[in-house]
Amino acid sequence: DTNDDNNKINSYLVRDIPIGDEKKTSDPAERVKELFTVFVAEGMEPNAAAAKAIQTLTDEQQTPKLSPGEIIGNVSIHDKDDEQDETDNHLSPDVIRIAEKYLNNVIKNPHNPKFRSFKLSNKVCDRIISIEGGLDQLIKIGFSVYNTEVDFYACIPLATDLKAMKDI
Repeated sequence: DTNDDNNKINSYLVRDIPIGDEKKTSDPAERVKELFTVFVAEGMEPNAAAAKAIQTLTDEQQTPKLSPGEIIGNVSIHDKDDEQDETDNHLSPDVIRIAEKYLNNVIKNPHNPKFRSFKLSNKVCDRIISIEGGLDQLIKIGFSVYNTEVDFYACIPLATDLKAMKDI
């Protein structure tokens, strides 16, 4: 099964979920529905509840809360003031090409949540992650990166100016 092979290759991107420790829904569309239901149950008007649910999800995606975990591998911390990394000055053509594909899908379907978010452990994103500084470049373009109990995701937040993002 290719999905099993992909998870073995990218196991560093996948988190184990303790059984019975389910918190928030990881699918953005499901999370909006979950929040909407709560807000309507609290007596909020449906239109206001929908807007607040979308805004809450956007806020959650922009300020991810990482749970404690074990880091396996080599970690190095660089102070940006001490050393200017080459990847800060330019974007890799591969990162730009892949980001443009995702961005074009969002431009064609701006209100479809399935185009705004994708797993960083998929085969396409593995190419970004394998480039030194690739994830930082993706963030520089305007993508947000967040985690769930299962995986890490990149997304294009709802409040993003898609035209400005495409011009980068």
